[in-house]
Amino acid sequence: MKTLYEVDGAGLQWEVSDENKRTFALRAGNETVATLAFQKSWGTLAVGETEGRQWTFKRVGFLPPTITVRAAGSEENIAEFKPDRIGSSAEVEFASGSRFQWCHDKEQGHEWTMASAEGAPLLHFKAHTWLYGEPIQLEIEPAARELPELPLLLLLGEYFLMLISASQLGVMLGGVFVGVDPAVMPMV
Repeated sequence: MKTLYEVDGAGLQWEVSDENKRTFALRAGNETVATLAFQKSWGTLAVGETEGRQWTFKRVGFLPPTITVRAAGSEENIAEFKPDRIGSSAEVEFASGSRFQWCHDKEQGHEWTMASAEGAPLLHFKAHTWLYGEPIQLEIEPAARELPELPLLLLLGEYFLMLISASQLGVMLGGVFVGVDPAVMPMV
């Protein structure tokens, strides 16, 4: 697997690599640079891998939930993703003290940005639809390439978007969120 630092930050795309196992791959052309695999069909525990390291992602709590990030095999949180009540924005806090913002671009519809604590854009996630498993384009800003948190931030963004997509799938199947805008739907 190539590293994030060996590929162009503009030509990246998250794709389904195995629908039956809810596994996704971040690809630069034919090269895989990161993976995210949900561990169960309907659970929220996922394992992300990039740069030769693995982390776990898990949604905990309710209204609003929190996403915890841990090094694989550890019980200690290294980061927490805390969305607002409707999931349209969030704060990402690392145990190291680093902070980032997650924002939905309401004017662009299916676009999300991971930004610095000061609001400078770092990562752009662009989906064409809310259908579960549809490709998501990822653009890495030059300033993000120097961040030690970059691998976790791009995995965390994909994880959150897959939870939103799963919520939308629940709506299409008659779930409890009928009538809620999928762009701001709370995570299930």
